[in-house]
Formats: sequence, C-alpha cells, structure tokens
Amino acid sequence: MAAAETKSQVSTTRTTDGGILLVDPKPNKGIASKFIDVVEKLIVKLMYDSKQTHHYLTGNFAPLLEETPPCQNLPVKGYLPECLNGEFVRVGPNPKFMPVAGYHWYTSSFCFCYSHTFGW
Repeated sequence: MAAAETKSQVSTTRTTDGGILLVDPKPNKGIASKFIDVVEKLIVKLMYDSKQTHHYLTGNFAPLLEETPPCQNLPVKGYLPECLNGEFVRVGPNPKFMPVAGYHWYTSSFCFCYSHTFGW
C-alpha cells in the first residue's frame, strides 16, 4: 500500500492532469558544479582572445546570414545533361551563437542545404 501511495505522490508532483511531465529548466546546482562553472569562466576570460578570427567561420566556411526560399525557373548558362536526376544534400556549419571559447566543428549548429532536380 505504501508503494502505491508514493507512486501516486510522484505522479501528481511531476505531471499535469493531461499526463505531461513537467520539466524544471533550472535545476539546483551543487557547490562543486558552481565552483567548476566559475573556474571555467575564469579560464575562458584569461586564455581566450575574442579578437582573433576563426578560420573555420570565414570565407567559404562563413555562416549563412539569411535563408533564401527555393528559386523557380532559375536561368542556366550552358546546358544540363538530360540524365541529371537526383538531389544534392549538404550539411554545413552555421553557428546560431558565437562560440564562448574557441570553435570546434562538432559543437555548433548546422545548416541543412537541399536541392532536388528532376526531368530537365
């Protein structure tokens, strides 16, 4: 009986009437976690030079500033082969936020580019 009571208490505290789990976006941090955050911010402040440009965020690797809709009736110089039928997919870096300290390919947001060709 005690197990059923604790289960009902847990279900009422963590869910709403519709059965949706409530999420606490700001969990309580312990002393060790707060200390590590302070040390990390101190290291970033002392060692990171924000004036230096990131090689992987410039030139051809620069993020797209605006997203464009698909183009209809795009003019083509030259010709496209009749057998061209398929799709071109590219996933490239497009950071939503500037990196806090340093830049790494695997820690940023990505932009998914897609183009489909058919029956020219």
